Amino acid sequence: MIKNEENFTDLSNQDLERGYWWLQHKELINKIFLVFLILSLLSLYIWLAFAYLRYWQSGSWETYAQQLDSQQFNWAQYHQERVAKALKISSAQALATNGSLYNLAAVVENPNTDWLATKLTYRFVVNGQAQANKETFVLPVSNKFLLQLAYQAKTSIQSVQIEILETTWQRVGETDFNVFTLNDPQYLGPNIQVVEDKKIDLPARVVWQATNDSLFDFWQVPWQVAVYNQDRLVGVSELLVEDFKSLETKDLEVVWLYDLPRITKVLVTPQLNIKDKNNIKNQNKDNKTIEDRVNL
Repeated sequence: MIKNEENFTDLSNQDLERGYWWLQHKELINKIFLVFLILSLLSLYIWLAFAYLRYWQSGSWETYAQQLDSQQFNWAQYHQERVAKALKISSAQALATNGSLYNLAAVVENPNTDWLATKLTYRFVVNGQAQANKETFVLPVSNKFLLQLAYQAKTSIQSVQIEILETTWQRVGETDFNVFTLNDPQYLGPNIQVVEDKKIDLPARVVWQATNDSLFDFWQVPWQVAVYNQDRLVGVSELLVEDFKSLETKDLEVVWLYDLPRITKVLVTPQLNIKDKNNIKNQNKDNKTIEDRVNL
């Protein structure tokens, strides 16, 4: 048998002694290292406990706890801020028209940006006598007249109040309910026009143009028209326009068949609830509402 003596190295006595010592003390060294590790961890835990105790005794812990508690989300306040704010109702008034006929009116304001009053039930009380209930809706961030037109008074009106009986709310998010463009409404007083040598008496009226800027055709579009002498409301009227097509422009007017004082201001507002899908003629199959489409 041939031995490979080129890779063989003689061990010195010193090497043999070190190896022998390591074999004899290997277990002891492992135990010493383990004890050192345990003592180090124990020292760290003791230091953390001592630091925590000092922090708590100094009062800083209580301060920190209060700060942490104040940073917790206040769900009660969050929900309180998001509930619908109450409608604001003006005092009611009776506007004389012809003879014993009066238009009863009050103004309701919806201050909410994302709540629609889908149903508002109200009634007028004249001389202590409650009238028939009426229903309407109130758009977000808008004013609207609550009306009872052509009320016939059997006696002089001594008092008139408005009562709100029920309000139903719907959250609508940030929705643009204004889909009409109006030119400046004009009040035209009563006058006489001559047509083919015939004189025609024209009553007082308010005229304006309105354009449906949406991509929808509407079955009906209600309008409210109010005329003022300075800041005093002196006349109200309503107009229901049938079949208002998309991008269509209409010439509209309302008339007053009774005398009015000097008119200094006119207010015309469409009262269209675009959330009412039953009022959209070209409602598409997937039931998208108007805010899902692009307004021009």
